[in-house]
Amino acid sequence: MQPIISFVGHSNSGTNQKLVFLFILSWMFSLLCGCAKKEANVQNTIGIVNDTLYVKGKRVIFFSITNAEYDSIVKNGGKTNEIDEVLSDFQHYTNIVIDSLNKTGIKCSISSKPIYKIVNENDEITVFSKTDKEQIVGAIMTDGKQKPKYHYGVATDVDYFNIISDYFNKK
Repeated sequence: MQPIISFVGHSNSGTNQKLVFLFILSWMFSLLCGCAKKEANVQNTIGIVNDTLYVKGKRVIFFSITNAEYDSIVKNGGKTNEIDEVLSDFQHYTNIVIDSLNKTGIKCSISSKPIYKIVNENDEITVFSKTDKEQIVGAIMTDGKQKPKYHYGVATDVDYFNIISDYFNKK
């Protein structure tokens, strides 16, 4: 162990600093390019850029709150037992729906992002922000053709199936 430490101590520190700087610079550049690609070229999938979730294709996105939002609600007088009950019911029912719908070709997921940009087949974007809504949970449905539909609050799995079926089977 001593010879390795000794070798590092005697190496050219200017060269090491340059290598570290180049490594960090290339890493930052790759991150920036990756984010720009996701923003500019949204495929039939989900892309995440900072606080925004890009959605394209046939999908159901269930949205919920972050830990910071939870803490803020509690700090402003929200009752933890009521919030916990809503979140627990939401997670229970959405997990049932997600497991079933992912087998049908409708992609489903849960997200706590505050902003959603839904891209249709003509590359037109509809922006949805959950931050200005009173409900802490809900669902966004999109098929890439018709306008997205939003459902606020908790529903049972049967209710979610009916809401989703009505949206995707609407002509």
